[in-house]
Amino acid sequence: MSDSRSEFLKAVALQRLNVVFPEGRPSATPSVEIKDSGGVIISADATTNVTQDTVNTTVASAAAIGAEVLTLASAVGIVAGRTYRLTSADGPVEDVRVLEISGAVVTLDEPLARAYAGAGSDTFQSTRAYYTMQTVDVAQLREGMQATWTYVVDSLNYTLRQIFDVVLHVLPNPLTRDALAIEYPDVFSQEQYENRGSDFQRQRDLAWSQVNAWLRKRKVRLALVPDDADLMELARWHLTGILTRSGIEVLRGFDDQESMLRYIDEKIETAREESISGLSAYDADESGDSDEDEVADERLTWYR
Repeated sequence: MSDSRSEFLKAVALQRLNVVFPEGRPSATPSVEIKDSGGVIISADATTNVTQDTVNTTVASAAAIGAEVLTLASAVGIVAGRTYRLTSADGPVEDVRVLEISGAVVTLDEPLARAYAGAGSDTFQSTRAYYTMQTVDVAQLREGMQATWTYVVDSLNYTLRQIFDVVLHVLPNPLTRDALAIEYPDVFSQEQYENRGSDFQRQRDLAWSQVNAWLRKRKVRLALVPDDADLMELARWHLTGILTRSGIEVLRGFDDQESMLRYIDEKIETAREESISGLSAYDADESGDSDEDEVADERLTWYR
Protein backbone atom coordinates (compact mmCIF):
# COMPACT_ATOMS: atom_id res chain seq x y z
CA MET A 1 0.00 0.00 0.00
CA SER A 2 1.21 3.49 -0.76
CA ASP A 3 1.96 5.70 2.27
CA SER A 4 0.38 8.73 0.64
CA ARG A 5 -3.20 9.84 1.32
CA SER A 6 -4.31 12.48 -1.12
CA GLU A 7 -7.31 14.80 -0.97
CA PHE A 8 -9.53 15.69 -3.91
CA LEU A 9 -12.21 18.35 -4.19
CA LYS A 10 -15.81 17.22 -4.38
CA ALA A 11 -17.51 17.58 -7.79
CA VAL A 12 -14.33 18.70 -9.59
CA ALA A 13 -13.46 16.31 -12.40
CA LEU A 14 -10.08 15.92 -14.15
CA GLN A 15 -8.04 16.07 -10.94
CA ARG A 16 -4.98 13.83 -11.02
CA LEU A 17 -4.17 10.93 -8.71
CA ASN A 18 -0.39 10.53 -9.03
CA VAL A 19 1.49 7.31 -8.36
CA VAL A 20 5.11 6.13 -8.40
CA PHE A 21 5.63 2.40 -8.96
CA PRO A 22 8.42 1.17 -6.64
CA GLU A 23 9.31 -1.91 -8.69
CA GLY A 24 10.14 0.07 -11.83
CA ARG A 25 8.54 1.26 -15.06
CA PRO A 26 5.48 -0.80 -16.09
CA SER A 27 5.86 -2.50 -19.46
CA ALA A 28 2.36 -1.39 -20.47
CA THR A 29 -0.18 1.19 -19.31
CA PRO A 30 -1.31 0.26 -15.78
CA SER A 31 -4.97 -0.15 -14.92
CA VAL A 32 -6.74 1.26 -11.88
CA GLU A 33 -9.99 0.51 -10.04
CA ILE A 34 -11.72 3.02 -7.76
CA LYS A 35 -13.78 1.83 -4.77
CA ASP A 36 -15.37 3.48 -1.78
CA SER A 37 -14.31 2.61 1.78
CA GLY A 38 -16.83 -0.24 1.85
CA GLY A 39 -15.45 -1.87 -1.28
CA VAL A 40 -18.23 -0.76 -3.65
CA ILE A 41 -16.79 -0.19 -7.14
CA ILE A 42 -17.09 3.42 -8.31
CA SER A 43 -14.99 3.15 -11.49
CA ALA A 44 -14.26 -0.31 -12.89
CA ASP A 45 -10.71 -1.52 -13.45
CA ALA A 46 -9.43 0.03 -16.70
CA THR A 47 -6.49 1.77 -18.38
CA THR A 48 -8.76 4.32 -20.10
CA ASN A 49 -7.97 7.36 -17.93
CA VAL A 50 -4.42 6.41 -16.95
CA THR A 51 -1.45 8.32 -18.35
CA GLN A 52 2.07 6.96 -17.99
CA ASP A 53 5.00 9.38 -17.87
CA THR A 54 6.71 9.30 -21.27
CA VAL A 55 10.33 9.45 -20.07
CA ASN A 56 11.96 6.21 -21.26
CA THR A 57 15.39 6.81 -22.70
CA THR A 58 18.98 5.53 -22.50
CA VAL A 59 22.38 6.76 -21.33
CA ALA A 60 24.28 7.97 -24.41
CA SER A 61 27.79 8.46 -22.93
CA ALA A 62 29.77 6.58 -20.31
CA ALA A 63 29.55 7.90 -16.74
CA ALA A 64 31.94 6.98 -13.92
CA ILE A 65 31.12 6.29 -10.28
CA GLY A 66 30.74 9.64 -8.53
CA ALA A 67 29.71 11.54 -11.66
CA GLU A 68 26.97 14.12 -11.18
CA VAL A 69 26.16 14.62 -14.87
CA LEU A 70 24.55 12.22 -17.35
CA THR A 71 24.30 12.54 -21.13
CA LEU A 72 21.12 10.89 -22.36
CA ALA A 73 19.83 9.93 -25.78
CA SER A 74 16.99 12.37 -25.13
CA ALA A 75 15.87 14.59 -22.24
CA VAL A 76 12.39 15.24 -23.65
CA GLY A 77 9.79 15.15 -20.89
CA ILE A 78 12.27 15.15 -18.00
CA VAL A 79 11.29 17.52 -15.20
CA ALA A 80 13.80 19.11 -12.82
CA GLY A 81 13.14 18.04 -9.25
CA ARG A 82 11.74 14.63 -10.15
CA THR A 83 13.32 11.26 -9.43
CA TYR A 84 13.98 8.70 -12.18
CA ARG A 85 15.07 5.04 -12.30
CA LEU A 86 18.53 4.43 -13.73
CA THR A 87 19.21 0.78 -14.65
CA SER A 88 22.59 -0.51 -15.77
CA ALA A 89 22.90 -3.09 -18.54
CA ASP A 90 23.80 -5.85 -16.05
CA GLY A 91 20.75 -5.22 -13.86
CA PRO A 92 21.52 -3.04 -10.80
CA VAL A 93 19.36 0.07 -10.37
CA GLU A 94 19.51 3.39 -8.56
CA ASP A 95 17.05 6.25 -8.29
CA VAL A 96 18.44 9.65 -9.26
CA ARG A 97 16.95 13.12 -8.80
CA VAL A 98 17.43 15.64 -11.59
CA LEU A 99 18.45 19.16 -10.63
CA GLU A 100 19.07 20.78 -14.03
CA ILE A 101 18.57 19.99 -17.71
CA SER A 102 20.63 21.35 -20.59
CA GLY A 103 19.89 19.80 -23.96
CA ALA A 104 20.31 16.06 -23.44
CA VAL A 105 22.53 16.54 -20.37
CA VAL A 106 21.05 16.25 -16.88
CA THR A 107 22.70 17.29 -13.61
CA LEU A 108 21.91 15.11 -10.59
CA ASP A 109 21.59 16.09 -6.93
CA GLU A 110 23.93 13.28 -5.77
CA PRO A 111 26.95 11.48 -7.27
CA LEU A 112 26.28 8.23 -9.09
CA ALA A 113 26.69 5.09 -6.97
CA ARG A 114 27.91 2.99 -9.93
CA ALA A 115 29.42 3.35 -13.38
CA TYR A 116 27.45 3.26 -16.64
CA ALA A 117 28.81 2.20 -20.01
CA GLY A 118 26.49 4.39 -22.04
CA ALA A 119 26.06 3.75 -25.78
CA GLY A 120 22.40 2.90 -25.21
CA SER A 121 22.98 -0.08 -22.93
CA ASP A 122 21.65 1.57 -19.73
CA THR A 123 18.11 2.89 -19.29
CA PHE A 124 16.85 6.13 -17.71
CA GLN A 125 13.11 5.85 -17.02
CA SER A 126 10.21 7.41 -15.19
CA THR A 127 8.18 5.14 -12.91
CA ARG A 128 5.36 7.68 -12.56
CA ALA A 129 1.79 7.66 -13.84
CA TYR A 130 -1.47 9.39 -13.00
CA TYR A 131 -5.17 8.64 -13.13
CA THR A 132 -7.52 11.43 -14.24
CA MET A 133 -10.41 11.55 -11.78
CA GLN A 134 -13.86 11.21 -13.34
CA THR A 135 -16.99 13.02 -12.16
CA VAL A 136 -18.38 9.86 -10.55
CA ASP A 137 -15.20 9.39 -8.48
CA VAL A 138 -15.62 12.70 -6.66
CA ALA A 139 -19.40 13.07 -6.70
CA GLN A 140 -19.79 12.67 -2.93
CA LEU A 141 -17.85 13.55 0.20
CA ARG A 142 -16.07 10.35 1.20
CA GLU A 143 -13.16 9.24 3.36
CA GLY A 144 -11.04 6.18 2.73
CA MET A 145 -11.59 5.87 -1.01
CA GLN A 146 -9.37 3.20 -2.58
CA ALA A 147 -7.47 3.21 -5.85
CA THR A 148 -6.03 -0.21 -6.72
CA TRP A 149 -3.39 -0.20 -9.43
CA THR A 150 -2.51 -3.34 -11.44
CA TYR A 151 0.65 -3.39 -13.54
CA VAL A 152 3.50 -5.51 -14.92
CA VAL A 153 7.23 -4.90 -14.42
CA ASP A 154 9.82 -7.32 -15.88
CA SER A 155 7.06 -9.86 -16.61
CA LEU A 156 5.89 -9.89 -12.97
CA ASN A 157 2.40 -8.80 -11.90
CA TYR A 158 1.99 -6.24 -9.10
CA THR A 159 -0.78 -4.37 -7.31
CA LEU A 160 -0.55 -1.12 -5.34
CA ARG A 161 -3.33 0.43 -3.28
CA GLN A 162 -3.73 4.14 -2.54
CA ILE A 163 -6.16 5.68 -0.06
CA PHE A 164 -7.64 9.12 -0.70
CA ASP A 165 -10.44 11.39 0.54
CA VAL A 166 -13.01 13.51 -1.30
CA VAL A 167 -13.34 16.80 0.57
CA LEU A 168 -14.90 20.24 0.34
CA HIS A 169 -11.59 21.97 1.04
CA VAL A 170 -8.15 20.53 0.36
CA LEU A 171 -5.81 21.14 3.28
CA PRO A 172 -2.38 21.89 1.76
CA ASN A 173 0.72 21.03 3.75
CA PRO A 174 1.71 24.32 5.45
CA LEU A 175 5.27 23.07 6.01
CA THR A 176 6.74 24.65 2.90
CA ARG A 177 10.47 25.01 2.50
CA ASP A 178 10.24 28.77 2.98
CA ALA A 179 8.18 28.42 6.17
CA LEU A 180 10.65 25.87 7.52
CA ALA A 181 13.58 28.15 6.74
CA ILE A 182 11.98 30.93 8.80
CA GLU A 183 11.29 28.68 11.79
CA TYR A 184 14.64 26.84 11.66
CA PRO A 185 17.15 29.03 9.80
CA ASP A 186 20.08 26.63 10.28
CA VAL A 187 18.30 23.32 9.84
CA PHE A 188 19.24 22.77 6.19
CA SER A 189 22.94 22.71 7.07
CA GLN A 190 22.17 19.54 9.05
CA GLU A 191 20.36 17.73 6.26
CA GLN A 192 21.31 14.05 6.16
CA TYR A 193 23.25 12.75 3.18
CA GLU A 194 20.52 10.40 1.98
CA ASN A 195 18.06 13.33 1.86
CA ARG A 196 20.46 15.85 0.37
CA GLY A 197 18.72 18.19 -2.03
CA SER A 198 15.24 17.30 -0.82
CA ASP A 199 15.11 20.04 1.84
CA PHE A 200 13.67 17.58 4.36
CA GLN A 201 10.80 16.81 2.00
CA ARG A 202 10.27 13.33 3.44
CA GLN A 203 10.16 14.61 7.01
CA ARG A 204 7.78 17.43 6.09
CA ASP A 205 5.46 14.98 4.31
CA LEU A 206 5.62 12.59 7.27
CA ALA A 207 4.79 15.35 9.78
CA TRP A 208 1.80 16.45 7.71
CA SER A 209 0.57 12.86 7.30
CA GLN A 210 0.71 12.49 11.10
CA VAL A 211 -1.44 15.60 11.49
CA ASN A 212 -3.98 14.27 8.97
CA ALA A 213 -3.99 10.84 10.62
CA TRP A 214 -4.69 12.46 14.00
CA LEU A 215 -7.56 14.50 12.53
CA ARG A 216 -9.09 11.36 11.04
CA LYS A 217 -8.65 9.45 14.31
CA ARG A 218 -10.54 12.21 16.11
CA LYS A 219 -13.27 11.82 13.45
CA VAL A 220 -12.55 15.23 11.98
CA ARG A 221 -14.38 14.76 8.72
CA LEU A 222 -14.89 16.48 5.45
CA ALA A 223 -16.38 19.95 5.66
CA LEU A 224 -14.74 21.95 8.44
CA VAL A 225 -11.36 23.58 8.02
CA PRO A 226 -9.18 24.26 11.08
CA ASP A 227 -7.47 27.63 11.18
CA ASP A 228 -4.34 27.60 9.00
CA ALA A 229 -2.17 29.08 11.76
CA ASP A 230 -3.24 26.37 14.20
CA LEU A 231 -2.54 23.66 11.62
CA MET A 232 0.88 25.14 10.93
CA GLU A 233 1.73 25.11 14.63
CA LEU A 234 0.60 21.50 15.03
CA ALA A 235 2.50 20.37 11.93
CA ARG A 236 5.60 22.28 12.99
CA TRP A 237 5.78 20.51 16.35
CA HIS A 238 5.27 17.13 14.70
CA LEU A 239 8.15 17.96 12.37
CA THR A 240 10.28 19.11 15.31
CA GLY A 241 9.81 15.71 16.94
CA ILE A 242 10.65 13.84 13.75
CA LEU A 243 13.81 15.86 13.12
CA THR A 244 14.93 15.61 16.77
CA ARG A 245 14.51 11.82 16.83
CA SER A 246 16.59 11.55 13.64
CA GLY A 247 19.45 13.48 15.23
CA ILE A 248 18.78 16.95 13.77
CA GLU A 249 19.30 19.73 16.32
CA VAL A 250 16.24 21.97 16.10
CA LEU A 251 15.82 23.21 19.68
CA ARG A 252 18.59 24.27 22.03
CA GLY A 253 18.94 24.81 25.76
CA PHE A 254 18.06 21.28 26.91
CA ASP A 255 20.36 19.05 28.95
CA ASP A 256 19.40 15.86 27.14
CA GLN A 257 17.24 14.59 24.30
CA GLU A 258 14.72 12.95 26.64
CA SER A 259 13.74 16.25 28.26
CA MET A 260 13.63 17.89 24.84
CA LEU A 261 11.26 15.22 23.48
CA ARG A 262 9.06 15.57 26.56
CA TYR A 263 8.81 19.29 25.86
CA ILE A 264 7.99 18.65 22.19
CA ASP A 265 5.25 16.15 23.11
CA GLU A 266 3.71 18.72 25.46
CA LYS A 267 3.76 21.30 22.66
CA ILE A 268 2.06 18.83 20.30
CA GLU A 269 -0.76 18.29 22.80
CA THR A 270 -1.24 22.04 23.23
CA ALA A 271 -1.26 22.56 19.46
CA ARG A 272 -3.84 19.79 19.06
CA GLU A 273 -6.19 21.48 21.49
CA GLU A 274 -5.81 24.79 19.66
CA SER A 275 -6.35 23.23 16.23
CA ILE A 276 -9.63 21.65 17.30
CA SER A 277 -10.85 24.92 18.82
CA GLY A 278 -10.18 26.61 15.48
CA LEU A 279 -12.78 24.58 13.58
CA SER A 280 -15.43 26.53 11.72
CA ALA A 281 -19.12 25.62 11.51
CA TYR A 282 -20.30 22.55 9.59
CA ASP A 283 -22.58 23.24 6.61
CA ALA A 284 -24.18 19.82 6.06
CA ASP A 285 -26.46 20.85 3.21
CA GLU A 286 -23.78 23.08 1.62
CA SER A 287 -26.25 25.97 1.56
CA GLY A 288 -23.61 28.52 2.49
CA ASP A 289 -25.19 29.02 5.91
CA SER A 290 -24.80 27.08 9.15
CA ASP A 291 -28.25 26.29 10.50
CA GLU A 292 -28.87 25.82 14.22
CA ASP A 293 -28.96 22.03 13.95
CA GLU A 294 -25.68 22.02 12.03
CA VAL A 295 -23.92 24.21 14.60
CA ALA A 296 -25.20 21.96 17.40
CA ASP A 297 -23.86 18.91 15.58
CA GLU A 298 -20.36 20.41 15.69
CA ARG A 299 -20.20 19.80 19.44
CA LEU A 300 -20.41 16.07 18.83
CA THR A 301 -18.57 15.50 15.56
CA TRP A 302 -15.87 17.52 13.81
CA TYR A 303 -15.81 17.80 10.07
CA ARG A 304 -13.46 19.12 7.48
